[in-house]
Amino acid sequence: MQGRIQFKLNQIIFIILFSIGTGLFAQQIERVEPPFWWAGMQNQDLQLMVYGKDISNTRVTVNYPGLELLETVLVENPNYLFLNLRLKPEASAGTIVFNFHSGRKKPLELKYELHERAVGSAARKGFI
Repeated sequence: MQGRIQFKLNQIIFIILFSIGTGLFAQQIERVEPPFWWAGMQNQDLQLMVYGKDISNTRVTVNYPGLELLETVLVENPNYLFLNLRLKPEASAGTIVFNFHSGRKKPLELKYELHERAVGSAARKGFI
Protein backbone atom coordinates (compact mmCIF):
# COMPACT_ATOMS: atom_id res chain seq x y z
CA MET A 1 0.00 0.00 0.00
CA GLN A 2 2.81 2.42 0.95
CA GLY A 3 4.53 1.70 -2.37
CA ARG A 4 1.39 2.51 -4.39
CA ILE A 5 0.94 5.84 -2.59
CA GLN A 6 4.60 6.76 -3.21
CA PHE A 7 4.22 5.78 -6.89
CA LYS A 8 1.10 7.99 -7.27
CA LEU A 9 2.86 10.88 -5.51
CA ASN A 10 5.83 10.54 -7.87
CA GLN A 11 3.44 10.56 -10.87
CA ILE A 12 1.77 13.76 -9.64
CA ILE A 13 5.12 15.49 -9.07
CA PHE A 14 6.29 14.40 -12.54
CA ILE A 15 3.12 15.75 -14.18
CA ILE A 16 3.45 19.10 -12.40
CA LEU A 17 7.14 19.48 -13.30
CA PHE A 18 6.50 18.39 -16.90
CA SER A 19 3.63 20.88 -17.21
CA ILE A 20 5.77 23.74 -15.97
CA GLY A 21 8.62 22.72 -18.27
CA THR A 22 6.41 22.54 -21.34
CA GLY A 23 4.83 25.91 -20.71
CA LEU A 24 1.35 24.84 -19.63
CA PHE A 25 1.43 27.65 -17.10
CA ALA A 26 3.28 30.01 -19.46
CA GLN A 27 2.38 33.62 -19.85
CA GLN A 28 0.03 34.33 -22.72
CA ILE A 29 -1.54 37.28 -24.46
CA GLU A 30 -5.30 37.19 -24.06
CA ARG A 31 -6.34 40.30 -26.00
CA VAL A 32 -5.01 43.04 -28.29
CA GLU A 33 -6.89 46.20 -29.22
CA PRO A 34 -7.39 47.08 -31.98
CA PRO A 35 -7.31 43.48 -33.23
CA PHE A 36 -5.79 44.55 -36.60
CA TRP A 37 -4.94 47.74 -38.52
CA TRP A 38 -4.42 48.97 -42.08
CA ALA A 39 -1.31 49.96 -43.98
CA GLY A 40 -1.27 53.39 -45.61
CA MET A 41 -3.41 55.30 -43.12
CA GLN A 42 -2.95 59.09 -43.15
CA ASN A 43 -2.22 59.18 -39.42
CA GLN A 44 0.93 57.11 -39.01
CA ASP A 45 0.64 56.70 -35.23
CA LEU A 46 -0.98 53.62 -33.75
CA GLN A 47 -1.33 52.52 -30.14
CA LEU A 48 -1.90 48.87 -29.27
CA MET A 49 -3.28 47.76 -25.93
CA VAL A 50 -1.96 44.33 -24.98
CA TYR A 51 -3.64 42.37 -22.18
CA GLY A 52 -2.24 39.27 -20.51
CA LYS A 53 -1.19 38.06 -17.06
CA ASP A 54 1.83 40.15 -15.93
CA ILE A 55 2.52 41.27 -19.51
CA SER A 56 4.11 44.48 -18.23
CA ASN A 57 7.04 42.39 -16.93
CA THR A 58 8.19 41.80 -20.51
CA ARG A 59 10.46 43.67 -22.91
CA VAL A 60 9.01 44.04 -26.42
CA THR A 61 10.92 43.84 -29.69
CA VAL A 62 9.71 43.96 -33.26
CA ASN A 63 11.41 43.95 -36.66
CA TYR A 64 9.08 44.86 -39.52
CA PRO A 65 9.92 47.11 -42.50
CA GLY A 66 8.30 50.53 -42.11
CA LEU A 67 7.26 49.97 -38.48
CA GLU A 68 8.88 51.73 -35.56
CA LEU A 69 8.21 50.94 -31.89
CA LEU A 70 8.28 54.41 -30.36
CA GLU A 71 7.47 53.63 -26.75
CA THR A 72 6.28 50.91 -24.39
CA VAL A 73 3.92 52.38 -21.80
CA LEU A 74 3.46 50.71 -18.43
CA VAL A 75 0.39 51.38 -16.29
CA GLU A 76 -0.50 50.57 -12.70
CA ASN A 77 -2.14 47.26 -13.63
CA PRO A 78 0.63 44.75 -14.56
CA ASN A 79 -1.74 42.91 -16.93
CA TYR A 80 -1.79 45.79 -19.45
CA LEU A 81 0.90 47.12 -21.75
CA PHE A 82 0.54 49.85 -24.37
CA LEU A 83 2.71 49.98 -27.48
CA ASN A 84 3.06 53.29 -29.31
CA LEU A 85 3.95 52.59 -32.93
CA ARG A 86 4.63 54.55 -36.09
CA LEU A 87 3.60 53.01 -39.42
CA LYS A 88 5.64 54.75 -42.09
CA PRO A 89 4.32 55.05 -45.67
CA GLU A 90 6.56 52.18 -46.79
CA ALA A 91 4.93 49.75 -44.31
CA SER A 92 3.02 47.19 -46.36
CA ALA A 93 0.26 44.77 -45.45
CA GLY A 94 1.38 41.57 -43.76
CA THR A 95 1.89 39.88 -40.42
CA ILE A 96 3.89 41.75 -37.81
CA VAL A 97 5.53 39.57 -35.16
CA PHE A 98 6.03 41.18 -31.76
CA ASN A 99 8.32 39.33 -29.35
CA PHE A 100 7.74 39.63 -25.60
CA HIS A 101 10.89 38.72 -23.65
CA SER A 102 10.72 37.88 -19.96
CA GLY A 103 13.96 36.07 -19.24
CA ARG A 104 12.78 32.85 -20.90
CA LYS A 105 14.87 31.35 -23.63
CA LYS A 106 11.99 31.54 -26.12
CA PRO A 107 10.02 34.83 -26.24
CA LEU A 108 6.26 34.98 -26.35
CA GLU A 109 5.09 35.91 -29.88
CA LEU A 110 2.17 38.06 -30.91
CA LYS A 111 1.23 37.92 -34.59
CA TYR A 112 -0.56 41.12 -35.59
CA GLU A 113 -2.21 41.63 -38.97
CA LEU A 114 -1.69 44.76 -41.01
CA HIS A 115 -4.35 44.78 -43.74
CA GLU A 116 -4.31 46.44 -47.14
CA ARG A 117 -6.63 49.41 -47.41
CA ALA A 118 -9.48 49.17 -49.89
CA VAL A 119 -9.08 51.26 -53.03
CA GLY A 120 -10.68 54.68 -52.55
CA SER A 121 -11.14 54.26 -48.78
CA ALA A 122 -9.17 57.44 -48.07
CA ALA A 123 -11.87 59.46 -49.90
CA ARG A 124 -14.68 58.35 -47.57
CA LYS A 125 -16.18 60.97 -45.28
CA GLY A 126 -16.27 60.18 -41.60
CA PHE A 127 -18.26 61.65 -38.75
CA ILE A 128 -17.91 65.37 -38.17
